[in-house]
Amino acid sequence: MKSILQKGVVSIIGIICGGVVLCSAAVQAQEIQQTTSLGEMVVTATKTEKYIQDIPASISMVKAEDIAAKNVNSVTQALQMIPGVYMDQSAQGGLMIRGFSSTDILVLIDGQPVNSGYNNSMNWELVPVESIEKIELLRGAASSLYGGRAVGAVVNIITKENKKTFTANGVVSYGSNNTWKKALYADFRIIDKLSVGGGYENRSSDGYRGYFRAT
Repeated sequence: MKSILQKGVVSIIGIICGGVVLCSAAVQAQEIQQTTSLGEMVVTATKTEKYIQDIPASISMVKAEDIAAKNVNSVTQALQMIPGVYMDQSAQGGLMIRGFSSTDILVLIDGQPVNSGYNNSMNWELVPVESIEKIELLRGAASSLYGGRAVGAVVNIITKENKKTFTANGVVSYGSNNTWKKALYADFRIIDKLSVGGGYENRSSDGYRGYFRAT
């Protein structure tokens, strides 16, 4: 009889401990989800600011911190950190998203379309990565919000807000195959919510010809 009681007590203690462990794991998982998800706001999917986990669409984001941590030198490199995005084999290194080329992808800078009006192609070197706050990628067709150009995806490049009267920064980088990047950027804040910026960028490389373009 004593042995049966001991086994029963051990079983009850085991069940209680297991329940405590499961509850602790559930609370910890919820805290991790809140930490990683609730603080991320996106605007591209609905044209209104919403939490990323509340949007019924496939959307990803690359932030300025990610760009700096990976030593990214171009928008195409930044976007390739997102699953489903890769660079095609053309000379200028266009992007493919879910099998769609740049001509079927709507690209926005701070919400304004920047695709070519001739064939909807995109010059991915238009914005220096040093000026980017974050990039939002909305996968799939979004013509109901953005028109016929948003066939395969929408890329919204959001630039950093200039909070000072004048800011300037220079970039010099060197990579394999004698690859150089030399750039200088400046921003002037005229009035609140209105600023003007300009920059100069030069790239050169002994690598694959046509991949880099000096500007």
